Amino acid sequence: MEDEIIFSEPVDDATIDLTSEQQVVDLSDDDDVVDLTTSGNANIGTDTGHLSSYRNAKLNLPRIYLENCCIDGLKISLNNTIELEDGDFLRVKEIFEDVSNSEISFRGWRLRRSKLMSGMLPKKLNELCWLLEVDEDDSRPHGIQGMEEIQPSQIKKRRGLKMTNQNFPSMSFRDDYRDVSCFPPEQKILDDLVLACRWKFVRYFRTAMDRIKGICHQEGIYRLCVDECDPGCEAPEERLRDDWRGESPKGGSGRGPSAQEERFNAREQEIVRESFAQFHRRQFFDLTSPEPEAMVIDVDAAETEPPRPPQPRLVIDLENEVKQNRYTFGDAFCGAGGTSRGAKMAGLAVDWGFDFDYSACDTYRRNFYGTRIYNIWAHQFISLTEDHKVDVLHLSPPCQFFSPAHTVQGQNDEMNIATQFALEAIIAKARPRVVTIEQTAGLPSRHDKFFAALILQIVAHGYSIHWRIINCAAYGLPQARKRVFLIAACPGEKIPPFPLPTHGDPIDDPHLRPYVTINEAIGKIPRNFPNHDIANTTPRNKQPYSGDEPHRSCITTSGGANTVHPCGRRDFTHREFACLQGFPLEHQFGNVKVKHQIGNAVPPVVARAFYEVIKKTLLASDGLL
Repeated sequence: MEDEIIFSEPVDDATIDLTSEQQVVDLSDDDDVVDLTTSGNANIGTDTGHLSSYRNAKLNLPRIYLENCCIDGLKISLNNTIELEDGDFLRVKEIFEDVSNSEISFRGWRLRRSKLMSGMLPKKLNELCWLLEVDEDDSRPHGIQGMEEIQPSQIKKRRGLKMTNQNFPSMSFRDDYRDVSCFPPEQKILDDLVLACRWKFVRYFRTAMDRIKGICHQEGIYRLCVDECDPGCEAPEERLRDDWRGESPKGGSGRGPSAQEERFNAREQEIVRESFAQFHRRQFFDLTSPEPEAMVIDVDAAETEPPRPPQPRLVIDLENEVKQNRYTFGDAFCGAGGTSRGAKMAGLAVDWGFDFDYSACDTYRRNFYGTRIYNIWAHQFISLTEDHKVDVLHLSPPCQFFSPAHTVQGQNDEMNIATQFALEAIIAKARPRVVTIEQTAGLPSRHDKFFAALILQIVAHGYSIHWRIINCAAYGLPQARKRVFLIAACPGEKIPPFPLPTHGDPIDDPHLRPYVTINEAIGKIPRNFPNHDIANTTPRNKQPYSGDEPHRSCITTSGGANTVHPCGRRDFTHREFACLQGFPLEHQFGNVKVKHQIGNAVPPVVARAFYEVIKKTLLASDGLL
C-alpha cells in the first residue's frame, strides 16, 4: 500500500562564449555560455521593474474581502484547504467578492502531491509540496506574492491538511492506524484522509519580468519552518537536528590546528616565498593590443623587477594558545583536493577525503596534514567502520558522463553513473549539518531525471536544498566556467545562502572587483617552480592574444579548447593550468595525470567563497556571531 522512495529513470563544459547576460546564470539556459560584460543585477526598465507589485495586490472596490463564503453548499473559510479539479490543492488565504456582479474568487498557496514532483521528493501517499514563485524585486513576504488566484469552478471539494515540519510519518493519516495492514483502500486514502505538507518548492526570479519570461536563476526544495506550520504541528528546530545527528558542538566538532599542522602550513608558505626570492621576469609586446606599447607577462623569460611575494603568515605560538573548535569537513570524490583547499582557506578542519584515482589521492595527501585519505570507491567508503561524522560534507561525484564534451564511451562510465546513487548512503554515514555539491552545468536540463534522483537522495534524509548555475569568474576565477552548485542543510539547520559575487564589470557594479585576468593568475608563478616546466611544453605557432582578460575557455581534463599561452609560442604549463583553475601556489601536485586532476577539480577560490558563507551561517546558528 505505502509508496516507497523510488529513483526515477536516470535523469555539461566546453568552450565558453562571453556573450550571455548574467553572472549567476538562469536555470533555463543549459549551455555553457557565460557573460563577463554585465553584472546581471540591473533592472530591466522603469516600467517592468514594478510588475511584481501587481501580483496579488491589495483589493480596491468593487472587490471586498470576506472571511468565508458558501459555494454550492460547500462552506469555505480562511486557511481551509480545497482540492482542485486539476488534482492540485489550495490553502485559502484570501476570499473576496466583486460586489458589482457578486462573483467570488480565492487566493492561496498551491500545493501538489509529492509523487508528482518530477521524482525530487519521496513518493508517499497524501504527502504534499507547497509551490511558490518569488520575485526578488518584490519586498513583500513570499507567501503573499506567491499566492495564486482561482475561481469557484476550479474547486472540487474541501480537504483536511496539516502543514508541519515534523519528520514523516508524524502528522499524517498514519497516526490513526497501528500499521500498514490496517490502512483503508488506497483510493479512500487519496480521496478522503488527511493530507500533510512538509516541503515547499520555490523558484526565484530576479524580477517580475524574468518570471513572465520564465528566466529562473535559483530553485530549491525546503522543509517548512516553524512559523510556516499549523498551530500544534511544529517541532523545535534544534530537536530535529539532534534527532538526526546527535549533539552538534557550538563552533564545530573539530579542535583547533595542532602545532604540527601549523608548522606544515607555515612550511607551505615558506616554500613559495623562497621561490619568489629567486624569481625574475621580463615583459614582451602584446601584438593583439590596439596600442603597440601594451604589455603582457611572459613567464618563460627573465626580467629585473621581481613581483611582490605573498605576505608572511602569522605563526601563532600554539603551545600557549587556547585552541578553539573548528567546523570539520569531509570531501567525497575529493580528487586533487580543490574543494578541500578552499575549505581549508575558509578555516574549516579537513578531516577526510576519498577518491578511486590513485594519482589524485597522491596529490591530496601532499597538501592536508593529518587528514585521512582513502584511495577507494564510494561503496567501499560506505562500508568503513570508522567514525566519519563531519559538520560540512562536499560531494562531487564524477560528472564526465553528463558533460557535452563527453562524446565517446569511457572506461568508467557505468561505475561513474552508479556512483551518482551512492550519495544518500554517504550522507547517512557522515550526517553533516551542511552539504555542498558541484556538478556540470548541463545536468539539470540535459539529464533532468538523473538530477531529480540526486535531489531525492538529499531530501530523503530531510535536508533542505537549493541550487544555482553560477559563473565561477564572478568569484575570482580567471576563466569563464559555468557549474551548478547545490547547498543543503540537515533537519533543523538554517540553509546557508549562496555567496554574493565578488568580481565583475565595475561599470555595472562599482562594488565588484574586476575579473581576474590570465596575466594576473599566471604572472605570479616563480621561474623553475614545481610543475612549471616551460621547456617541455608543446611548442605552438599561434597568433598572440591579450592576457589582460579572463581565459575564454573552460579548463577541462585535457586542458580545454584553448591550451595556448598568450604569447602564442607554447601551451600552458601544468602550474599555469592550476593557477587558471584557482589553485594557490602552495598546492603541490604529483607527476602523473596532473592536467587531468586540475581539470576535474572544483576551483579552490570558488570553494573558499562558499565555505566562508557556510561557516558564517553555522556560527550565527550557534550563537557565536
